[in-house]
Amino acid sequence: MYLNNCGFRRISHILNIPLTTCFNSIKKAGQIVDEMVKTRKEQSGEIEILEMDELFTFVKKT
Repeated sequence: MYLNNCGFRRISHILNIPLTTCFNSIKKAGQIVDEMVKTRKEQSGEIEILEMDELFTFVKKT
């Protein structure tokens, strides 16, 4: 959602989570991606851009 230009407030509203949780989750995901890029660059030197994406699935109870 963030990568598709959805704002923090909108994401927290859609997912029904606190705004701070949204901030922290996106920040943590960015740190994970940054570490992945650093590791790959050290191993092969080939990665210049790594895009993060998310999958969120919700199954409604009936």
